Amino acid sequence: SEEFISIGNQSGASIFGGGDSFMRFADDGTGISLQRLVSPQTQLSVLATYADYRSYQDSPGLSRSLGAAQLDHQLSDQFGVFLRIGSIHEVGSTLNMVADGSYDAFGSATTIFSTVNMAYQYEDWSFTLSGSFGSTNTSKSNGTFFSDVSTLHSTAFSLVARGHVSRPGHSLSFGVSQPLRVENGAVSITAPTARDMTTEAFSFTSQDLSLSPSGREIDLEIGHLFRGSGGLSLATNLVYRLNPGHSATTSQTVAFLCQLQFGF
Repeated sequence: SEEFISIGNQSGASIFGGGDSFMRFADDGTGISLQRLVSPQTQLSVLATYADYRSYQDSPGLSRSLGAAQLDHQLSDQFGVFLRIGSIHEVGSTLNMVADGSYDAFGSATTIFSTVNMAYQYEDWSFTLSGSFGSTNTSKSNGTFFSDVSTLHSTAFSLVARGHVSRPGHSLSFGVSQPLRVENGAVSITAPTARDMTTEAFSFTSQDLSLSPSGREIDLEIGHLFRGSGGLSLATNLVYRLNPGHSATTSQTVAFLCQLQFGF
């Protein structure tokens, strides 16, 4: 058989608890992808994208290119894995972070990332575990106050279960995930610390400021998907977010999402 388990396929009810955090950098780009069957159980895919944009009106132009290779392998009728390795090159931003003027710490950046995904099918239920790791190197800062940015290490993970229930056209999903988070890294800050009242000269010192956030966001999600006739579908999700934005000062939020889709 040349059919593959849909590893990483995010169609369905799950919104937060799925997807590759690094591959989302390719969502707004123009690109090309190629797939080839290496064997009946193995497929090789290659993707390349490019995007130029502005973060807001009259802001400096930014650009981003991404290239990735993915190897899918079906170990059995129920179990499949994939390994994805890629690179993201950004000009004017770092992991989509942007700063202007004297605070511009991001000249250009290159991120090497890898993602491992495992999928298991048991009767009407599928289980997907995904983990991503990235390492980002930046060029010298363009700003006055920010000098050098160290190598940034970032991670993301998700665990999702999806299954059909007894009623035709209905399915449920459950997910737990951590969005992309900088685990370690720092930026050097040059700031005035003293002033000579006679010469009006300032003394400057440098110190490192950690770029690792104060908290760790964990998203818990329950989703329901209904597929009707004529292309009608209704997806609803209830999401509990602990430390949203990886901020320890923001304890929790609850979100309800609904998506209605028609086919013509």
